[in-house]
Amino acid sequence: MAAPNPQQQEFPSLGEIIEVGDKGAGSGKNVTFVKVKILSGRDKDKIINRNVSGPVEKGMLVRLVETRTEA
Repeated sequence: MAAPNPQQQEFPSLGEIIEVGDKGAGSGKNVTFVKVKILSGRDKDKIINRNVSGPVEKGMLVRLVETRTEA
């Protein structure tokens, strides 16, 4: 197994929840659909959609391990 290239390694990005949508239904998971503005990292200032588990509210900060894919 090759060692990861430090230039390609992605670190968690910080994001701010700017809009809280509907709660997810089914499969017994407590997830909420939110819009997040990326505050750091390669995709800074990008707005993405995410499913977040647990209690959330507008203005809350979240750590995003991956910022390329959307919910």
